[in-house]
Amino acid sequence: MLGGYGLVDDKFKNQEWVSPSLNTFADGALYLNIYEIVKWETGLNIKKILKDKASFDPMWSPDETVSGMHVVKHGGTWQGFESYIIRVLDVKVTVVIFANADVADVEEIASNVLEMFDSQLALKSDENE
Repeated sequence: MLGGYGLVDDKFKNQEWVSPSLNTFADGALYLNIYEIVKWETGLNIKKILKDKASFDPMWSPDETVSGMHVVKHGGTWQGFESYIIRVLDVKVTVVIFANADVADVEEIASNVLEMFDSQLALKSDENE
C-alpha cells in the first residue's frame, strides 16, 4: 500500500504518524482503489445504490451548474493523501483523482481532465460565463 507524503523544507517526507484510533471511520481513512470507485459510480448511475430520489437529493447538494449542466464535487485530504471527484450528472461523466502527496492540486487536475474530455465542461460556474 502506498504511503501519503507531505512537503517539508521542499522535500517529500512520509506523513506524520497518526493514532489508529483516528483511522476507524470513512471520513479520512477509507482506503480504496479506482476499480472500487468505478463499481460505486456504476451502482449510483444504474440506481442499484440509493434507489430513490430522496436518498440522492441531500448527497447532491449544494450543487452548481457548468454550461447549464448539474455538477457535484467533493474532495478531501488526510495523512498525505488527496482525492477529488467531479460528477457531471446530466451526461453521466465522472472524473476521480487520487494523489499520495498532500500538495497535489487534485481539484485543478480533475478540472483539467474534465475540460480535456469536453471543453464545454470547463469548471467555471454559469454566473461567471
